[in-house]
This record gives sequence, structure tokens and C-alpha cells, in this order.
Amino acid sequence: MVGSSDPDHARVVADLRARFPSGRVCSGVVRRVLRSVAFVRLDDARGVINTLHLTSGYVRDFNDRLRVGQVVTAEVMYVDEANAVVYLSTRALEANPAAPFSGRIGEVVPATVVAVPQGGVVLLALSDTLVALLAVTDAERAGLGEGDRVRVRIREVDLGTEPGTHRVTVAMP
Repeated sequence: MVGSSDPDHARVVADLRARFPSGRVCSGVVRRVLRSVAFVRLDDARGVINTLHLTSGYVRDFNDRLRVGQVVTAEVMYVDEANAVVYLSTRALEANPAAPFSGRIGEVVPATVVAVPQGGVVLLALSDTLVALLAVTDAERAGLGEGDRVRVRIREVDLGTEPGTHRVTVAMP
């Protein structure tokens, strides 16, 4: 890696900032996909999409969502100066996934268990792009497995003001 004191590196970073300002929407081709990161070619620049910026939904493995050669459209988050890489977000372009639940407080809705980690919570998919945490007892958690369908009651909906700040609180009916 070239150090940031290198004048050529500084020119590359300045060029990236000029071409890829924060908030710009651009398209690129997926070049490599690992478990929790994807590398994207943006013309002659390198882009990265990490776990937090792929989608609001639950992602166990990026290979489930992205393929090499796939064209993706994303919003520029920032330029990493040290590595001269453009950080991207496909999540920022999603509609607020909590919005369809905003008028449904008190309703019982279906959900799918996506993960049963240790502790008193279970991760549930309420839609393809919305995951909620459900507080459970050890006995309830023991009876749940990935892929199980459950019904939960919508208790609270926070639409947030920034991408990724939304939240839907659920409970057992």
C-alpha cells in the first residue's frame, strides 16, 4: 500500500473524492464476493460493500445476495483515503423496510426465524429486508430453529430518520 504522504497517492484520493462524492449513486460490477464483503469495479476505481451496507435484511453470506459479474447500483458512503477505495451502500437505496408496519401496531404477523444465537433473543425476518429481535425465555429459544415460522405481535415501529435507524419491536402474541 502506498503511504498517504506519497504525492501520487494523494492525487488518486483527490480524484476519487471528486468523482465519487458521498451520496452519489453509481453502478459497478461485482468482481469478488467473500462471506461478509463484496469488491466492486467502478470504471477504473475499486469499491467495497460491507455487511452493514448491503441490505437491511439478514445476510448470513454475501454469496446469497451477490454474484461475480452482477451489476449493482449503490450510494457512495465515503472514500477510504488510506487504501484509495470507495465504500458503497446498496442498503441506502432501499425504501424504509419498517414503513409497511407503521400502521399495524397490535397486529399479529408471521415471521421466520433466521438465527437463534445464545442468550435471550431470536432474530426474525418480518420481510426480505427487515429483521427484528424477539426477546425469549430459554425454554422458548430451545423450541425454535432456523427457518421456523412464528407469529409475533407488532409492539412499536420507529421509522428512523437515517437509513438503518428504523426498528420494529415485536413480542410473542
